[in-house]
Amino acid sequence: MGDRFKPVQDEKFDLIVTNPPFVISPDRTYVYRDAGMGADRISREIMAEAPRFLTPGGSVHMLMSWV
Repeated sequence: MGDRFKPVQDEKFDLIVTNPPFVISPDRTYVYRDAGMGADRISREIMAEAPRFLTPGGSVHMLMSWV
C-alpha cells in the first residue's frame, strides 16, 4: 500500500490494473472524495506515470470516470 507508484519505483510490470477513486464529493464541486484532488487529476497523473513502469509490450487497464 502506498502513494500510487512510490512503493514500486524500481520495478517493471507486464500489466498494471488500477481503479482510482472517482466518487465526486457531494459537498464540493469537482473534487474526488477519496483522492483529495480536483477534477480528473488523479486519473491523468496515473496514466502519465504508468508507462515508465511497464515492460516492453506491457499494458495498463484502468477503470475511470471523467468529470
